Amino acid sequence: MLPLSGMGQKILLSSTESGNELNLDPNRIYSYNLYEKSRWGAGLEYDIMLGQKDSAGLTCLALSAYGAWGYEDHRLKWGGKVELQGVTKDRRKYSTYLEGFHDLTAPGSRHIGSYDVFHFTSTGNFMTRRFNDTWRVTGGVSRMKMRRLQETIELRWSRERDLWSGNNLIYPASCADLRSMPYEDFFEVRIHLADFSGLSGELLAGTTSQWASPFVRLLMQYNRKFFWEPLALEVFAQCGFADEGAPYSRCFDLGGTWGSPLAMERSLLTARPNEFTANLFSLITLKLSTAEPLFYYYHNNLLVGSSPSPFVLCNAAWGDLRGHSSPQAPDKGILEVGGGVDGLLKWGLVDWGGAVVYRLTPTSAAYHFSKTEDNLMFLLTAKLDI
Repeated sequence: MLPLSGMGQKILLSSTESGNELNLDPNRIYSYNLYEKSRWGAGLEYDIMLGQKDSAGLTCLALSAYGAWGYEDHRLKWGGKVELQGVTKDRRKYSTYLEGFHDLTAPGSRHIGSYDVFHFTSTGNFMTRRFNDTWRVTGGVSRMKMRRLQETIELRWSRERDLWSGNNLIYPASCADLRSMPYEDFFEVRIHLADFSGLSGELLAGTTSQWASPFVRLLMQYNRKFFWEPLALEVFAQCGFADEGAPYSRCFDLGGTWGSPLAMERSLLTARPNEFTANLFSLITLKLSTAEPLFYYYHNNLLVGSSPSPFVLCNAAWGDLRGHSSPQAPDKGILEVGGGVDGLLKWGLVDWGGAVVYRLTPTSAAYHFSKTEDNLMFLLTAKLDI
């Protein structure tokens, strides 16, 4: 689909004999979303070694900051983080951090740990049509327990206001009333547990300045790839619950890419962005493909090649929305089936492919498409190879 996992790497700018390093974050240079369109910026990280690299325990103080400018909204965004990272003598990682930013966030995220929609590594929400203007301060502690379990406890305060109404975006330059639009304060605790087998869970509890009672949100996720030569099966499953008292921005956006030529990984491929929102949902994605490409070919002079890998996929989801009048949830269920070929054309660092997906929904559902062609989607797939 569109995994861009390689973009998490940093580029070393300078280093010292003591091990200190100045790095450039390539994720911050450019990205795209429907609110800012093109977004240009820069991000730096300075790592200060507080111990010897060859010692049994290792501690590093990481100082990072970024700035960005949106082409469409003409506004500056910024943020910074101070993090103390370490490795214990028995090789367990830990970190303590404090982070703050004034930036855009996308409400309704359902991917665990995906809070920054502008990183290339977080592709799930860049097609969203709903953004919040957000100030946020976060403090947390993360550590590895029993060598396989990662635990994170986080406290955060955020002040947010909607930059959307229905499916329409609101821009500062085109809306004189934006400055008078109210902010909402959030006070939250987040607990995140992740096991290396692919199972993870997140509990979010908090209260806001506009809601009378506290709210709770729970999200479980399973992500693993199984190999049975010559085939491979990718399994991605999620289920989530947010109580009826939770504000809309803490409900779940089930995601969609309809109208985009690219097929986003782990999305409802025939659904529009923000078409389905729920405070109770379940979703499973299955993708069966060849474990290895059928063949490899690359022409060094033309810098093009091919490594085709056929696949079939199935996406199934169900959701229910309570406590909010809109938008709708897929309470009748939705099923997508499709197939395609990844890696048909390798051009530069990107492997391009193609897919066709068909949407199956009950005829009694409000989101059922009566015309066959409306349920059929032809999509591109892309994979960044770094």
